[in-house]
Amino acid sequence: MPFVSTLRLVTVLLMFQTVSMQTMYCAIADWWHSMDVQGWSVCQSDRFIKGFFRNDQQRDNDPISLLEEADCCPATLPKYNSAPYTCLNASWQYRLDR
Repeated sequence: MPFVSTLRLVTVLLMFQTVSMQTMYCAIADWWHSMDVQGWSVCQSDRFIKGFFRNDQQRDNDPISLLEEADCCPATLPKYNSAPYTCLNASWQYRLDR
């Protein structure tokens, strides 16, 4: 019986370790379809965009819909992982043309 209790304890501890290790690493957000339609493409909560995967450019066409995946990571400084944030729609059409 002590062996079974010890095994359960070790299993529970490993589960908590796995969860805490997963929160330290980046994850890939699958945007293969969400970037092809109007709406939001996001990382999971408490993750921030670190980089993108862009599909092959098609001739002289390089639309934003070619963004297919995002590398979503925790903040470099842990205090920002639980900080409140707000998302909003914004037009950068003229700002990015400079």
